[in-house]
Amino acid sequence: MKRVTQLGIAVLFGLSSGAALAGTTSQSASAATWHRGAPSALKGTWRTNYYRTSKVFKSAGYYTRTTFFVGSTGTDGVNDFYSKGKKLVESGSGWGVNHSLRWRYLGNHYYRLESKNGSTYDMIHTMYVRGHKAKISNTGTKHVYYKIR
Repeated sequence: MKRVTQLGIAVLFGLSSGAALAGTTSQSASAATWHRGAPSALKGTWRTNYYRTSKVFKSAGYYTRTTFFVGSTGTDGVNDFYSKGKKLVESGSGWGVNHSLRWRYLGNHYYRLESKNGSTYDMIHTMYVRGHKAKISNTGTKHVYYKIR
């Protein structure tokens, strides 16, 4: 009888511990959680291949190549313009100072990055990342980016 009681207590303790652990795990793995900085999979320099410059910037160069940077505290980008021979004609300036980078995983290889340009989160990018390729929203181009560093 003593053995049955001990077994019953052990089973109850095991079930209650398992329930407590299950509750903690689901809270910490929430997809809606914002994290500071950037995930290591996104940090680095991403660049497109050469693509034809739009008519608006035709005088700047024949080809354009866009570079997007993801750092620990912010994001940045630049559009460089090239001649038909793919020699640099004009280097663009950065897209703007930003800080307080945060991110969250949206699922299915999608990440949302937000950073402040002043006091509000108004620099917003959605990145779809598969290996060393990415599609990045709000960068002025729909071309595929490749991780170079």
